[in-house]
Amino acid sequence: MGSGIPLSSTLPKTRCVAVKALQSGQTLLDRYVLTAFLGTGAGGETWQADGPRGPVAIKVVRAGTDLSVGSFQDLIREAGVLRTLRSPHIVEYLEFSDRPHEGCAFLVTALVPGGNLAKHIREHGAYETRAVARLGLQLVMALEALHGANILHRDLKPHNVLVSPRTDDDPLLQVTDFGISRRAVHGVVDTIDRKLSPAYASPEQY
Repeated sequence: MGSGIPLSSTLPKTRCVAVKALQSGQTLLDRYVLTAFLGTGAGGETWQADGPRGPVAIKVVRAGTDLSVGSFQDLIREAGVLRTLRSPHIVEYLEFSDRPHEGCAFLVTALVPGGNLAKHIREHGAYETRAVARLGLQLVMALEALHGANILHRDLKPHNVLVSPRTDDDPLLQVTDFGISRRAVHGVVDTIDRKLSPAYASPEQY
């Protein structure tokens, strides 16, 4: 499957048999060499890799296990959203591929080196009030790009905001993880899907 992926795409339940476990040094998509494990979630795992144009992040739908339709749909939806957006405050889409012989499905994005905002606050402490206002403006700009494309993120939280440190300014924030995003039609979005983060979800989603 190429990068022209509509948000409504679906795939049947699939079993990955070629890749039982990912590891550093392994090559994916014939051009990305895995260098570091970044984390895992309900639908798969994320790795840092070296590619033809430098380091990238690769989200892999969980390899070597039975995968639900939902896991595929989330990754397909995320790829479909990211490829339509251009904003300095949204993580940059590079490519998407589903290749069962290499581990099912891969979403490749630009690598953001500073980790997520939750981790950054935990390690460095809370920001002072004026910095919070400036950083909040970056998130408003990300939401402006999303809502201008009639897309609702639906899971905006510190864990889904990536941080790029800058020596002469506030860090650059970029929103990521669009797996449960939805496209609004005439201002209305289907909220039957309950894959939400209770501490951050707006009340109308329940």
